[in-house]
Amino acid sequence: SVLKALLMHVAVDTSSKGATGGINGPIFPDESFEFIPIPENPNNTTETRTYSTLKANNVKHGSFISDFVPSDIQDYLVHFDPDFENFTYADPSDMKKSKRGGMLKKLSMGDYIFFVASLVPFKKSAYANNDRKEICKYQKGKMAKYIIGYFEIKNILQFEKTRNELKPLDDTIPQSILEQVKHNSHSKRNSDAFIVAIGKKDRETALLRKAIQITSIGAPFRANHIGKKIYGDVAYPRGFKIIRDEKNIHALLRLAKNHS
Repeated sequence: SVLKALLMHVAVDTSSKGATGGINGPIFPDESFEFIPIPENPNNTTETRTYSTLKANNVKHGSFISDFVPSDIQDYLVHFDPDFENFTYADPSDMKKSKRGGMLKKLSMGDYIFFVASLVPFKKSAYANNDRKEICKYQKGKMAKYIIGYFEIKNILQFEKTRNELKPLDDTIPQSILEQVKHNSHSKRNSDAFIVAIGKKDRETALLRKAIQITSIGAPFRANHIGKKIYGDVAYPRGFKIIRDEKNIHALLRLAKNHS
């Protein structure tokens, strides 16, 4: 089959005040960054991690993820998806809720998924009071889209979660895959039906060490020279893009490996 890659926008941004956190993640001068997951609905999950308990990657700049978010969400539970340590990413299988699950279905073994986030250059003073207005005022118009992680697809599977049971829609799933999937945020919900991309665990983490900028700064997020090379001269606000050009996918993989 033809090699495909999916670019999937994840993490916090300002596209929706509540659902996506209403702020952007930080990128530091050395191109390292923080992955800030979106908030989780507290009424439908067994998740216990909050922004205040998630350790930051860049200890020079903050100890916990809560150092990079406004105080009004610091104690919110997190929807930690993608799960970069266990190489999974899931979306609702109900296409009315989200078109993203349908995009995952287009991928097969050996394809790739790349994760995109909205990041803004870090400025310590903007976070001094963890004040939403101050952070937003500083970040306005300074964000760009970056690739922050990726993995090679091992399986695309559908699961249903009822109160105490995670059920694959296909009965013959190896234990190792269940182990990967059970850590995903969608598995931790009391009830959910989801499609999950399961990655080949071929390294410590699916997160890149340094982010790869793919758009110019600010809306409408036009492709920069790298973006143009990979997916063409189009804007990329949120959502997803599918790439079917093998040459472009290999170029992106080389870049990603250099940033790992």
